[in-house]
Amino acid sequence: MLSDVSPISKHPRVLMLLLFAGVAAWGAAGLGPAKDFTVPAATDGSIIHLSEYAGKVVLINWWRTDCPWSQRESPKLVGLYQKYRPKGLVILGISDDHGSTVGQVPAYLKRYNITWFVGLNDQGEFMREMIVQPKERGSTPGNFIVTRSGEVTYLGLDRGDADWQKLENAVAAAVAESPGKTTPIQPRNLFSAPAFSLPDLQGNPVLLASRPARPGELLRNLVPALSGRAARASGAC
Repeated sequence: MLSDVSPISKHPRVLMLLLFAGVAAWGAAGLGPAKDFTVPAATDGSIIHLSEYAGKVVLINWWRTDCPWSQRESPKLVGLYQKYRPKGLVILGISDDHGSTVGQVPAYLKRYNITWFVGLNDQGEFMREMIVQPKERGSTPGNFIVTRSGEVTYLGLDRGDADWQKLENAVAAAVAESPGKTTPIQPRNLFSAPAFSLPDLQGNPVLLASRPARPGELLRNLVPALSGRAARASGAC
């Protein structure tokens, strides 16, 4: 259950200092300035850019539909969002679902009444930009918080009451922090794909008009199975 007043959240500056120092007991790890990444939205054809949320408090939730821990966490996240959204919280979900489970994402969002934007780790881009070492960061559900000043901290896995309390404390402290100086997240340039046509693995033509494309999109279109393998590289829940 979400607490109305967290003892630590009464002192947001103290908590933020602890978070960015990477307190070992909490498993928090400061990752420095946030870098932009782009992922396709799970429910439409739009592209989500982290840079669009510069200056906001962003909780990035790394999850998967078939992970029991994610299923346990989702209702709590909905409550957290309702509580802190008026204070400036943005949640951005990144799904680790692969080819055999990605079709379950829309039903999952409806079941848990998830209304924030959710992207797909279809090319492993989120893995490359945010989840490098240690391997634990590839497990779900994991959470990252980006402050208004553009600093990102890995909060660890959410698999127990203490984990959840740490997450809520971090959110409370981040939204309570004065805006101060905002460091913009530099948008990633999207390049136009070359105009040509090749068959995919099923023999169907892949037509690539000159249009904005994310890095790796050409390869993903030509070898569909590759994206599922890349997304699944995080291992078991």
